[in-house]
Amino acid sequence: MVSLLVNMAFSSFKKDQRGFALVAALLLVVVAGMVGVTVLQTTSTEIQISGHSKAEVQRLYWAEAGIAEARRRLRGAPSSGEPFIGDPMARANSQWSAYILTSDEWIPSADRAYRVQHTNYIPTSSSQTGTMVVANTVQPSLSFWAKIRHKTEFDAEQAGHRPATSHYADHDGNLRSHSLNNVGQVIYYGYPTPQAIQPVQFTGSSIPMGFPVEMITAAGGHDGAGPVIEVEVLRPPGPKVLAALYAKGPVTISGKSTITGHDTCQLASGLPPIYTNTSVAVAPGAFLQGAPMTTQIGPLALDLAQAVNILKSGATQITHDLNGQSSGSSTDFVTLYANTGLGSLTIRDSRGFGILLVDGNLILEGNVEWYGLLVSTGGMIMQGAGAGIMVQGAIWAGHVENPTGRWMLTYDSCKIKSALLTRPLRVWSWREVLE
Repeated sequence: MVSLLVNMAFSSFKKDQRGFALVAALLLVVVAGMVGVTVLQTTSTEIQISGHSKAEVQRLYWAEAGIAEARRRLRGAPSSGEPFIGDPMARANSQWSAYILTSDEWIPSADRAYRVQHTNYIPTSSSQTGTMVVANTVQPSLSFWAKIRHKTEFDAEQAGHRPATSHYADHDGNLRSHSLNNVGQVIYYGYPTPQAIQPVQFTGSSIPMGFPVEMITAAGGHDGAGPVIEVEVLRPPGPKVLAALYAKGPVTISGKSTITGHDTCQLASGLPPIYTNTSVAVAPGAFLQGAPMTTQIGPLALDLAQAVNILKSGATQITHDLNGQSSGSSTDFVTLYANTGLGSLTIRDSRGFGILLVDGNLILEGNVEWYGLLVSTGGMIMQGAGAGIMVQGAIWAGHVENPTGRWMLTYDSCKIKSALLTRPLRVWSWREVLE
């Protein structure tokens, strides 16, 4: 009897155990299903986030490509044949703006800072002042829009400029605040006063000795939904023009020389023919003119090595003398750079348009023509023959000698400007605009 009861109890226990195992298995299936659903949902969410992040990064790269293209297209001149973009006004227009587009479907509302007061040009190869919405990029495989405009006093005030916390040197005599309808003057980068030898951002009431500070805005995609980047870029103004000829050391001029500080293109004020920090010896037969007519010996010392270092960015490096060569053209100014060490670079019977930078000594021989800037950290020796040496622009050197031959130097602010317009623009500030 006892054995029967034990068997019955054991049989009941086994049935209960099988039921518990079934319930436990069902619970495990439910839990595993819930975990699977959670994993699938999490994976799907992460894939979506990854996709959005990838698209956001792609749009950011596109915006950066727009910034890069704008910087490149601000270099040169309309006549150079490059896809140049620039203010067509002789004096900078505070309302000038121009767009680079990658799509014919772009609409102004994509730019949340669009202003009807601006010129809103969409430049093409046939017109710098066109306004028809048309893709005008040199990167048609990408998707972005970019806008270029001059920095104004209103922009500086929006960034925090106040008389007590100055963002630029205010030389226009007007300290009142500005607005969207009255943006004030264009802010330049260069030399605000005759005494200044280091470039700064400034405004002024006269013809400025510098270039406008440019603001570039770019967004990835043409719909305005991507990240927006804004940068402030500066164009190197070159070394300060104190005279047609500047020398830190002594200047010796023979009797067959002509140096004039009057501006050939008549856009800038007249300058003295020569400015030096030491001494000048001029033979009686030399012809000097300018404003003033006499040479100037003064304390304003320029850092020529620094000027060369700034301007040589992107220059073509030359490692040998130039003899019977032509560099650049009247519509294609170039920049050449030579590091001679303790030696010299000789230019003989050659012609050039643009900027010639020499770390060391520069010798000009025979029949040489140069239009633009000549900068030598060492000595510059003029030894003309035949028609002689002719420079139209300006010269900066450690010291200057003219032992033999004929040579002529004429100050020309237009040639200097054309040469400097080819230089790369430097990024002053970068920020992502939070709309």
